[in-house]
Amino acid sequence: MPELTFGEKLLIARKQLDLFQYEMAEQLGVHPNSVAKYERGEGKPHAAVVRMFDLLCDKHSIRFNEYESGPAAAEKEEKMKIVLAEKVSPATLAVFAAEQGWEVKTHDQLPEGLAAALADADGLVVRSAVQVDDALMEHAPKLRVIGRAGVGVDNIDAEAATRRGIVVMNTPGANAVAVAELTVALMLGLARKIPVANSTMHAGKWEKKNLQGSELRGKTLGILGLGRIGLEVAKRARVFGDHWGGSVCFGGGGPRKRDCAGADRRAVCEGGLPDAARGPDTADGRHHQRQEPGDDEKGRAHCELRPR
Repeated sequence: MPELTFGEKLLIARKQLDLFQYEMAEQLGVHPNSVAKYERGEGKPHAAVVRMFDLLCDKHSIRFNEYESGPAAAEKEEKMKIVLAEKVSPATLAVFAAEQGWEVKTHDQLPEGLAAALADADGLVVRSAVQVDDALMEHAPKLRVIGRAGVGVDNIDAEAATRRGIVVMNTPGANAVAVAELTVALMLGLARKIPVANSTMHAGKWEKKNLQGSELRGKTLGILGLGRIGLEVAKRARVFGDHWGGSVCFGGGGPRKRDCAGADRRAVCEGGLPDAARGPDTADGRHHQRQEPGDDEKGRAHCELRPR
């Protein structure tokens, strides 16, 4: 019987211990990408890594004598089934396809429906359309993880998942740059009156005198909520020479320490925001509108441009 490679042993041990690649990487003190490479048969592990792996196997009494090597062993290994319930990008598909031992089912490969596909699934990936409630989880007795390809998890019953021992994960910040760029684009559109120009042109009019816009340069930009999106907006605003200030977000643990250092918050609060956007603590310029952490990532951030 051929001797197992390090990658084959690693895959067997990880399945016996019920560990994800990143968890095995933590045990061995390596990067998760290294574990993926070893399991694909790429690269040679350092002697220290092999030693750590041997100690881990001894600790948990993992033996490899009964396992075969090569294609025969691969056929006998139980694959992990991942269901992608909604359409995802080609880059996302490539990530899943690169994982050995994973059976990936996309949204267009579920002839009997999602519930039937989850009967023997280990993982479920959704976006925002699919509602993952307790009734759906009832059809997934083996499900171990639900991944949300996005920021919010409003469409996932996290409490029901917790009761069933299912981990709920999301991808915070994945769309931060895209939303920040859209924000800047909308700012430019408003400053240059592009929406008005578009509508009047479609109406067969050319009101050039009424379409004179203004520059973003030298304006003051107030950002309520310096989360991932707010900070990305601020980075791009600096290119225009904007003066900008940001709010402190409040939650159960007190103000977050991500406020914009050196910003004139009184000027932003008193001069750069309309009355409707001011909170109860803005009179002395110390704080801005009260928000829960992450409000800017839910689309509720407010910004307004005012001349200096």
